[in-house]
Amino acid sequence: MKMIKKIEQPEAKFDLYFMGYDSPKALSHGNVFSDRSGLIELTHNYGTENDPNYKVNNGNEEPHKGFGHLCLSVDNIQSACQRIEEAGYKFKKKLTDGRMRNIAFVLDPDGYWVEIVGQKPVDETENLKTTNVETYRMNHTMIRVKSSSSSLRFYQEVMGMELIRTSQHPDAKFNLYFLAYKNSADPSAASSQAHREGVLELSECPFVERW
Repeated sequence: MKMIKKIEQPEAKFDLYFMGYDSPKALSHGNVFSDRSGLIELTHNYGTENDPNYKVNNGNEEPHKGFGHLCLSVDNIQSACQRIEEAGYKFKKKLTDGRMRNIAFVLDPDGYWVEIVGQKPVDETENLKTTNVETYRMNHTMIRVKSSSSSLRFYQEVMGMELIRTSQHPDAKFNLYFLAYKNSADPSAASSQAHREGVLELSECPFVERW
């Protein structure tokens, strides 16, 4: 990723960093930060790096569950995960863990969960040894909601997003809803969710490790 914009607020003792993909292959390449899909905003409050008692709420621990995770889609998921592991970062879930062998979760330096998904089926990329970060997408953000009907009404009718996919799991008692704007898809790629940027995932239930 690249730092697209930095906003410094020294009087209020915090800075904002807007991160996104900006290679020529990125969907929002060259746009101003307010006209982009798939940005991450990082907030740094001055002094927290030197405070041993400061802890970030990552949204996945009781009793403060709300925010869930970010998700990056990558070209070759096995090679991408190996690159992350070799860089020294820990995984909440590796590709080889559990039943779901097509996703991984890595922990960022503050303990936020970052999901890794492939833009191609895993059996097509298992023997590939390289990965190109210029093809990566800031795919989606997951948040938990209390009422899917209320949240869907807000994001569709008020915010103008479209429901692009629903994943219902009545036996496990949870539903997932994926929303996006029309310009979030790569017109040169297959019409799959993994090739989008800036998707919003709504999870209607307490998120647990379902893998």
